[in-house]
Amino acid sequence: MDFVPYLLIAGDDLSLNKYRDSRIVQLLSRTQFSFATAKGASEDDKSLRLALGLHLTLWDRGDPRLDETLLKCLEDFRLPVITDLNDTEGNAKARAAAKDFNDSVSTRCRQESHERNWAASSWIIGAAPSWISKDGQTKNLGWNGGGFWTSLAYGFEGVPGLDKKSQLILHARYRNREQVPDPNVTGAFLSQDSMFFGARFRTGSPTFNGSFEYTFLRSRFAGLKYDSSSRLSVLFERRIAGDTWFNLSLGGETGRQDGRNNGFVLTSFKWAFSDRRDRTPPQ
Repeated sequence: MDFVPYLLIAGDDLSLNKYRDSRIVQLLSRTQFSFATAKGASEDDKSLRLALGLHLTLWDRGDPRLDETLLKCLEDFRLPVITDLNDTEGNAKARAAAKDFNDSVSTRCRQESHERNWAASSWIIGAAPSWISKDGQTKNLGWNGGGFWTSLAYGFEGVPGLDKKSQLILHARYRNREQVPDPNVTGAFLSQDSMFFGARFRTGSPTFNGSFEYTFLRSRFAGLKYDSSSRLSVLFERRIAGDTWFNLSLGGETGRQDGRNNGFVLTSFKWAFSDRRDRTPPQ
């Protein structure tokens, strides 16, 4: 579960002009807090995990609220001005125009904005403290370390052939004192620190795109040496219909000290439910 505290508290008093004129308001409106739980999925892992999260978008060239082309597209549609409230025909035309705006014009403008900005440059940072109950009981929750991460995306703005359809993403993450199941002792846990670095190049469109990804993982259990490994993968993402997506990724690992360098093929479906409501523009 996640939410934006500033918009929850002050969203009703925030206008588009106030948002566009203040960097502080933009930062607050892009700052999310989250709460999550996860339960172990096997007999060897009955743990219950809990985490809080803080997610800040420091910079976003794809913010639709700062998209001048989108705003002009919406403003170019003018509703009929009705001066006589008893003008039945005029009111009928106004209602028809408002319905047309909500059903087609605003949707088209936003879709065009999404196609322009889906791979725009941005920068985020985040942090998440966590807790764990090894036996699954909430009364036994204890400290489980924390994680810190950052992602920097470059959208090739102004580069012919790559602009608007390609993106390079660099990601770094650090996680300390994470309690993970001991693979050799049932019901036992080990404390692990890990560092993760990755680079991803993706290209295509908002509805179908492919990616090449390289990741480097450096981790160690308490008291032991670091184990370093790399992973190469190819990913594909396709929107099937509406907000339903299909993902496919395949690749392999190299460099593990235990020699367990496995290949993998992963598939997943994602879907979302949203109430998309558009407001009628001022006359």
